[in-house]
Amino acid sequence: MLWPTPAEYAQAVGGFPDVSVLDLKFNGGKPKRDPTGLLLVYSGGFSTVFPMEVAPDTYALRCWTQDIGDAKDRYEKISNALKDVNLPYFVDFEYVPEGILINGKKYPITRMEWAEGETLRDFIKQNLQNARIFSAAADKFREMFETLHRHQISHGDLQDGNILLKRNGPDVSIKLIDYDSLYVPELLGQPSPTPGLPEYQHASRGTRSNEKVDYFSELVIYLSFLSLSEKPELWDQFKDKTERGLLFSREDFENPDQSDVFQELANLSSDVQELAKTLKDFCAKTSIDQLEPLEEILPKPDAKTYSKHGFDHLNNKRYSEALAEFQKAIAINPNYEEADLGIGLAYLHSKQYTNAINAFEQAIKNKPNYKEAHHGLGLAYFKSGDNSKATAAANAALGIDPHYQPARQLLDAIKSATSAPVPPPSPTGSTSTSTPAGSTSHPAPAQSAQRHWQSVTIATLGLALVICFVAFLTQMNAKEEVLSQNAVLRNQLAQKEIVIRQRESEIRRLTTSVQGLEIDRQKLNRANDELQTQLKNKRFTTATTSGEVVGLRRQLNEQRSKNQGLQAQLGKKDAEIRQLRNDKAVALNENRALQKRLLENKPGIANQSDRVQQLQREKTAVLNENRTLQKQLTEKSSEVRNLTTHVRRLKNENRTLQEENEDLTGQNRKLRNENTALRNQLGKAKQENSNKTINPEPPKKIRNYKGVVIRAGVYNNHGIIAFEREDYDKAITHFREAIKTDSKFAVAHYNLGCTYLEMKEYRDAISAFNKGINLNQRFKEAYYNRSLAYFRDNRFQVAKRDAEKALSINPNYQRARNLLKTIEKIQ
Repeated sequence: MLWPTPAEYAQAVGGFPDVSVLDLKFNGGKPKRDPTGLLLVYSGGFSTVFPMEVAPDTYALRCWTQDIGDAKDRYEKISNALKDVNLPYFVDFEYVPEGILINGKKYPITRMEWAEGETLRDFIKQNLQNARIFSAAADKFREMFETLHRHQISHGDLQDGNILLKRNGPDVSIKLIDYDSLYVPELLGQPSPTPGLPEYQHASRGTRSNEKVDYFSELVIYLSFLSLSEKPELWDQFKDKTERGLLFSREDFENPDQSDVFQELANLSSDVQELAKTLKDFCAKTSIDQLEPLEEILPKPDAKTYSKHGFDHLNNKRYSEALAEFQKAIAINPNYEEADLGIGLAYLHSKQYTNAINAFEQAIKNKPNYKEAHHGLGLAYFKSGDNSKATAAANAALGIDPHYQPARQLLDAIKSATSAPVPPPSPTGSTSTSTPAGSTSHPAPAQSAQRHWQSVTIATLGLALVICFVAFLTQMNAKEEVLSQNAVLRNQLAQKEIVIRQRESEIRRLTTSVQGLEIDRQKLNRANDELQTQLKNKRFTTATTSGEVVGLRRQLNEQRSKNQGLQAQLGKKDAEIRQLRNDKAVALNENRALQKRLLENKPGIANQSDRVQQLQREKTAVLNENRTLQKQLTEKSSEVRNLTTHVRRLKNENRTLQEENEDLTGQNRKLRNENTALRNQLGKAKQENSNKTINPEPPKKIRNYKGVVIRAGVYNNHGIIAFEREDYDKAITHFREAIKTDSKFAVAHYNLGCTYLEMKEYRDAISAFNKGINLNQRFKEAYYNRSLAYFRDNRFQVAKRDAEKALSINPNYQRARNLLKTIEKIQ
């Protein structure tokens, strides 16, 4: 199956999506464009993707440019499996078998939910100034891969363009797209359509499809992000090695021991070094079945690591995630007081004060002098309304550290909250008393007493309101102080973490120094051993010097005897040289005699040489004449063969003409029988076609050689047969031979144009139709097909003109009418 090109898809989607896009979900949708008006399109290895806006949503229209096998069956199984697991890493999608119309043919598409985010490389470029986000991204990748492994799912093509990351503050979300190679258990045993990019894949990946196919890619991506979180400068150092990879290239996997990337990773943390060593081991494996999933090769975290993750979640106000991390730390070390403190803070922020009190008390039990735990316990009691216990806990923290400011702030907040208002005085009633006779009394009138108590009551109520307002302000101040205290606590935790990191760095430095000193000590010990060995050897040498002198004298005498023998041999060689010199003198005398004889015989030799040259010239002339005769004989033989072939071809053409004549006679009878039925259907077809959107029909071939040279008609018929077999190059050759035989053969020009039209070479087709129309101004089929060529070349105005011309020649020419309706609809 010949698939459309990305340019053809872009022309169909960008030009007239209402006609070309057949998926009903896209009705009324428009393709997205950039600010300059250009169509947005994303091309991959096997597909082209267009973002389509269908208010109020956005979808991805995915079209294939190559065959990926039984896509319908694959996507149905993938869709069912992903719906069952319902993971957040995938987008909703649907496979549409007949989703788009290109050049009169329907092709499948995939409609996908549009996912926002940045590709791997773009995400790294945008966040190089905040490398801590790469650590969060690595953790998210680890969580995603663990989840996929639990469900036996693999993506099959993990790479830069198929992974989208979106940053949400300190957090990162991941979406996977492009599911052509996605593996679910229902696809066991089926081949994977794509082998993936070499920057992410194992050398033995092949086309296998199983749950292990992502193990290598997972480690490459995770290790890249973890390394960048420690040293962001690695990106600028290695980003230009490939256009699609991260830090690694295919050459790094083929020869890891010589790779500069692996050499740089050897200088980072122990975790990175261990993972880099594992990746080297993976590269040496001969099969992906020998690889292990990411969660099994990662260094196992300790309680301190989980606790650190928990405080990171606390700082980002993710209290449920923080609680889970602290509980993991407790599972490893039940007496880890820092994790208990974290659990208490998580419960405190979640307003679960009882659980917070229990956690802080457990931390104090494990570490009685833990002032932060005493302070947290005081906060929990204060929030729960038990101010006395809150005061006791704050005082306990100050007893450990009198300068501990958060505890002082907590005491001030407790005092502000417990300041009670002054109660109003109780009114006293008046009674009448008898006085002795003659005494004088001045009782207060009842109305005056009532006004007095009313004023006292109003004053008391005012004082109470003032006290309540002061208490409210105190509570607000206490809240602000608690918030400030939390901020101070966070800062202290951050400073503590920095100090711990500094101490760890100092410990590593000291460890390195100790190791260096140990190495130096070992070197000194080895040097000392060597010196002692040399001293022993020296002593032994001194002891044996006299014996060596005696031996040397004996060797000298032996050497003298050998020299005497060599002198005797030298005398023999001199005698041999003298004999050779005598032989040389004799040879020179003989040579001179031969030269003298050569000079005497030179005239005769010259005569013989001339005779030899004459014979050679005669031989060359005879050979040339023989070649000429052979060439003439070959030409004559070729002419005879050509004549024989021509006669045979003429006989074959004669038989073909006879057979075609019989075929035409039978077709004529058949057409007469069908003509009546077609006339009856014509009225019904006109009514139906008027209510439909008609797509352009393919060109119709014409066999017509009336009044034409017979040989031209034969070539024309051969061209039609080749066209029907889709052998377009051969068809073009036959039609050109027909035109060469009879240049006024309008039908041959027309058929040549139809062939170019089928090959999508529209300009050549238009040129051929022009020649046919010039020879026959009433050639309605040529006008129709030239209109079709203009239409497919997006020249709609001239296409409309030719369709109207064909209708003016024959108003009942339905094909031209259908094409004209299509052109008018597009315009």
